[in-house]
This record gives sequence, structure tokens and C-alpha cells, in this order.
Amino acid sequence: MAKQNKTSGRRLLLLLAVIAAALCAAAVLLDPLDMFGGSDLPEAKKPSSESSQQFSDPVQAEGVSVQVPILLYHHISEDTLTQEQFQTEMQLLKDGGYHTVSFDQIFDFVEKGTPLPEKPVCLTFDDGYLSNYEIAYPLLKEYGMKATFFAIGATVGNTEHYKDTEFPITPHYSYEQAKEMSDSGLVSIQSHTFDMHQWAPYEPGDRVRNNILRWKDETEEEYTEALTADFSKSREELEAATGKPVNVLAYPGGQFDALSESVLRSLGVKATLTIQPGKAKLTEGEPECLYLMNRFYVQPDTTEEAFLEWIS
Repeated sequence: MAKQNKTSGRRLLLLLAVIAAALCAAAVLLDPLDMFGGSDLPEAKKPSSESSQQFSDPVQAEGVSVQVPILLYHHISEDTLTQEQFQTEMQLLKDGGYHTVSFDQIFDFVEKGTPLPEKPVCLTFDDGYLSNYEIAYPLLKEYGMKATFFAIGATVGNTEHYKDTEFPITPHYSYEQAKEMSDSGLVSIQSHTFDMHQWAPYEPGDRVRNNILRWKDETEEEYTEALTADFSKSREELEAATGKPVNVLAYPGGQFDALSESVLRSLGVKATLTIQPGKAKLTEGEPECLYLMNRFYVQPDTTEEAFLEWIS
């Protein structure tokens, strides 16, 4: 009887050992989150912030991007870029299924995620030539295309003479004509500065601003004051004429520096344009992409092949 009890005792100890081993093995296989009750997991056992952030943090998600060709035009005449060339290029856009977009549409895409139409293209005209009103504008209406015109405030409405001199000037459209174009909904009138795109041979003295850059002997404070006054006057007169916001600036001659960018941004300019060739890369949620935007400069010797390559 005693012998039988000893045998039963050994069997019980063996059974308990087997059960203990099985429990240990199961514990190794359990998910740590299940072992510690999920959200009650002790701090030392929680997943690292790096591993969880790549899945849960929306800031890490990359915004939708689209590349938009911005085309730059100036004067249209028989001596420069002809009406025939411009019309041919508008026909190429139409035949290719391209859609012209305004800067308001570009802002809505970047700031709100509003989709742009398929195959977007942006048309721009610098300086404010009367030919933009007499030639380009009627063709824009005929083709139903949008464009942005960048006016030099000091020469708006000059049709015979450069500002208050006796020097001749290629005619520029007036504020009344700018309003007419703006009211159509096809044309936006924006800034090419008020008077920081001067023509040196026609300016008195040697203090000439060919472009927006500061003079070598000009302090940052002096320059900031000068650019602030210039852009503010440009914006004030254009907004008074059209009743529309002025928040885009095309750099005269494409010249800029870090200080000009800083001053213009502080004044509420939402986009600046250069004349560096290439498409503008727009990214949803990244307003920085709206500054120093590239443009393709369409000139009399621009071939149809080059034009199609730019917009493709």
C-alpha cells in the first residue's frame, strides 16, 4: 500500500511538471500586448514612437504633387512674337486637351487639395503691353482660356511716352482695359512691381532699378522700406482698378534674392515667379512650392516641337 502511494505521488509530481512546462511555452508565444492587457502595457513594453509614427502620424503622409508648365509671354507684334505664332500655340493647347488654370485654382489645389483639371497649363504675360489687350485677350476669349497679366504700375496707360519723359514707349494697356479683362473672368491682373523694372537709358541719374534687387550701397532697412512702398503702391492701384486681390508677383528679369523673397512674403504675396525654365512642381499642403516658380519663356524662335515638349 505504501509502495502504491509513492508511485501515485511520483505520477502527480510528473503531471504538475508537464503542466508547468506547457504554461511556460504558451507564455513565450503570447503577444506582449495580450499578456499585459493591451493599452495597459507597462511603459517599458510599449512599441517605440518611431515604429508607431510611421503608420499613424498623418504629417508623414506625402501630399499629392502635380507638375504644371507655366508659359511666359511679353509683347505680341510682327516684329516680335507674332499673332500667328501665339494663335498656333493656343490651338496646340486646345487640340492637345490642355486646360489653362488661374493662380486662384493653383492656390486652391495647394491650400485645400481642390483638384486641378487634367493637363493643366498656366499662361502669363509680363510688362503690361497694349498688345496683350488688343491681340492676346481676344484670342483668349475665342479659345476660352485663362491667363495672368503682370503689369508694371509706373507705365500702365503709357501709349506714347515712357512715364513723364519724351522718350517713346511700346504702348501699355490702361487701368480701364485691365478692369475689362479682369471682369471677363479669364484674366487676372497681378504685379510686376510698380517701378522696379526701369529702362536705364530713359531714367535720369544713376539710381536706376533695372530689377527688384537692392543697390550695393543700400542697407537692408532702406531696401525693405523701398520694396514695401513699391509693392504696396502696385497692389493698391491694381486692386482699386480691378476690385480683385493682388497677391502674385513676377520678378522683373527673373531677378531675386533671399531678402526680396522675405519682404514680399511678409507683405502677403502668396506666389512669386522667376524665368528659370522648367515646370512648376505643386504639392498639396506645401505652400512653399508657390514661391520662385519656374516658367518657360516663349520667344519668336520657339518651335512647335519645343512648345509641345514643354507642355507634355
